[in-house]
Amino acid sequence: ATAVAIGYLDVQAEAKKAEYPAEDWIPGYYGFDPLNIVGGMSPLAIKNMQAKEINNGRLAMVAVVAYVVQEAMTGEPVTSVSEQFFTPIIYYPWVQH
Repeated sequence: ATAVAIGYLDVQAEAKKAEYPAEDWIPGYYGFDPLNIVGGMSPLAIKNMQAKEINNGRLAMVAVVAYVVQEAMTGEPVTSVSEQFFTPIIYYPWVQH
C-alpha cells in the first residue's frame, strides 16, 4: 500500500511539473500548500520560507545523526538512554492519577 501511494504521488508530481515551462520550474516545488500558507506572499517571502524549510530539514538530519552517534558511543539503544522522548505520556505516574 505504501509503494502504491508513493507511486501515485510521484505520478502526480510529474504531472504538476509538466504544467510549468522548464525555465519557470523550481526543483522540489510541487505546489503542495493545503493550508495556503504562501498564498499572497511576495516572491522574496516565498524564497525565505523555502530557505527556512531547508534549514529545518538539515537540523532534523543532524538530530538523527546525533542519535546514531549516541547509540554507537554508548552501546545502548537511544530509546533507553533518553527514555523521556520515547515514553508515551499516558504511562507516566502523574498522568495515571
